[in-house]
Amino acid sequence: MPSWTGLDGKIFHVASGGGARLDDPIPGAADGTTGMGDPGHGYSVLRAGTQQMWHFEYYYLDGKVTLTSNERGADYNLYIHLVARPRRRPAGSTRTSAPHPTRSTKLSGTA
Repeated sequence: MPSWTGLDGKIFHVASGGGARLDDPIPGAADGTTGMGDPGHGYSVLRAGTQQMWHFEYYYLDGKVTLTSNERGADYNLYIHLVARPRRRPAGSTRTSAPHPTRSTKLSGTA
């Protein structure tokens, strides 16, 4: 399960989605197969008190943070979608440069 350290700013969970939780059965797969594992290979088990993840989890970050992918028996990808928010301009000022672009980065495996 991903974790973060070194937070300098604010981070909070804003939504879950993707149509399925990771512990839901996978349609068309062998009985007992979920996004958390299967009877032949075993299952990833969350630590006590950890909330079950959905297929997608969304967070708001205003600042800096170090993300760590802790797969330990699971196989998932951690996708980061960076959206730069234009800085607010004082009233009456004009834009002197183009807005920041939206960027997308995929971190996988040993991020």
